[in-house]
Amino acid sequence: VILATTSELPIFGSAAPTQLLRQEPRSDDVIAAAAAADPSDATSPTNIDAYADDDAIIDLEEEGSLLAMQFTSDPHANRDHKQMILNGELFLSAIRYSPHSFPINDNDNGHVDNNDQYDSSSVYGEFCAYDPTLNRQDPPQYPTSGVVMATSEHCGEHAYLMDLASIVEEVRSRDDESAGESEGVRPVPVAGLLFHVGYAGAGLVSNALATFDSNLVVSEHPALTDALAACDSIRNTYKKDNCSSTKRLQLVQDVITLLSRTNEPNIRRTYLKLASSSSAYLPELTSLYPNAHWAFVYRNAEHALAKSTSGARGRACRKFRRNPSSSLKMEAMSRNVDLETLSNHEVCAMHLSNLLDV
Repeated sequence: VILATTSELPIFGSAAPTQLLRQEPRSDDVIAAAAAADPSDATSPTNIDAYADDDAIIDLEEEGSLLAMQFTSDPHANRDHKQMILNGELFLSAIRYSPHSFPINDNDNGHVDNNDQYDSSSVYGEFCAYDPTLNRQDPPQYPTSGVVMATSEHCGEHAYLMDLASIVEEVRSRDDESAGESEGVRPVPVAGLLFHVGYAGAGLVSNALATFDSNLVVSEHPALTDALAACDSIRNTYKKDNCSSTKRLQLVQDVITLLSRTNEPNIRRTYLKLASSSSAYLPELTSLYPNAHWAFVYRNAEHALAKSTSGARGRACRKFRRNPSSSLKMEAMSRNVDLETLSNHEVCAMHLSNLLDV
């Protein structure tokens, strides 16, 4: 079993930076830890295989390892992890991608089809064992997918890093074969999308939906948040414009495919509550799922700004100064405003205003 801290990988996404990841062996060769990689170097190779180095491998199974003593034993270490995903025993917890995962092609037309595949060699999913329906038991106690996953010891210590595209391909093939069956794992159609400006009562709506046995509610899942913002994050972090929105949307669809599966026979509908920042991508999501109902929850502008800038909450809002969405950046340009020169309150106010204008 090969391990690497996420801070050492030349791939970024939504997992905790101190978490250790179990990486699944590739069919062509073994994925090695990228200990020598500099994540800030945009010229560094983005394929983990390029960093194959036996000296960088950490073996948790080594007898007497001090590192191994800090972790519980993996109950699924000797099982087929891909089969566990197909069977609905492991679920997506996060994604990883590189600055070169979504190269622009000459035939990019803004419409997602099977030919618009992102670079599968540099896009990975993290999978672990958790109960995605845990929020049904006590919605206020488990308001987001992050809180649900935090209850899983397996997600905290034994997440598996695997090629996302190959997993999605096998999942879709498996789900097509089992279409119409009342038992086993099956896809659940996306029935609703819930957008909001933050601290406006959207959580109350999603909590109410979660109480119905027929609903699967996925609330602010970090993998979906990262997939939607992938190109904006690459542009803002690496100052590179070579990021195909079409291929990014393919990743979004793949993530939602993995998040909208269940083995519970009563579940008939999937509802996605987005993170407030993901409201910037409302037009794209509604075009991907035209048959899904959607709602946008907001409140009085002064109250929303006060809530968003109160105490530690302000950090989430201020980050858009240096990592704005494309729509926020365009709005700043149209107003001839430099986000770097704005005060914290002004940045948050402009961000919230932009969410209302999308």
